[in-house]
Amino acid sequence: MVSTPDLDRLRRVLGGEDLRWLVDRMWSRLARDLPLDGDVTLRAATPAQRQAVARLLGRAPGRGT
Repeated sequence: MVSTPDLDRLRRVLGGEDLRWLVDRMWSRLARDLPLDGDVTLRAATPAQRQAVARLLGRAPGRGT
């Protein structure tokens, strides 16, 4: 049985401006037929971007460098 994605939920979770950079990176990797594994870094991330990633991963935001 093939399940269909819950598009409303995906938009709620990944559709905000603060995660756009992450979604863009995923699309870029998928377009080049690359896997979605490994580390991701956003230099000079805003506090809102850090908080959005923390919410997505279910943990406290890091301090960054």
